[in-house]
Amino acid sequence: MKVKERVVTDRTVKNVDRNAKVTDRTAKNVDRNAKVTDRTARNVDRIGKVTDRTEKNVDRNAKVTDRTAKNVDRNAKVTDRTAKNVDRIGKVMDRTAKNVDRNAKVTDRTAKNVDRNAKVTDRTAKECPTDWTFWK
Repeated sequence: MKVKERVVTDRTVKNVDRNAKVTDRTAKNVDRNAKVTDRTARNVDRIGKVTDRTEKNVDRNAKVTDRTAKNVDRNAKVTDRTAKNVDRIGKVMDRTAKNVDRNAKVTDRTAKNVDRNAKVTDRTAKECPTDWTFWK
């Protein structure tokens, strides 16, 4: 059997060169696509991290909102208690004023009694003899 020899022509050389260029361009495209894929993967990771951080921030904000609500409730309770204390202090001050008035009246009455007792003592001294021998 005879093996047919291949004849290399100029066209064949040009086709080989063209095919080599296409192969190089294809390899460059594959590299570029790989870089794009890597970058896309990094972006997906970054977006995932941002999403996680956003979820954490939402949770933190919810906790802060809850704590703020608790603080508002606590402050309202303190305000109510303060109002009650103010009322109680007002009642105590009123009662103290009444006690002061009553004490002043007692002091006046005591002064009158002292004056009356002094008068009685003076009158007794005038009416009684100075010689108290009949008591002996």
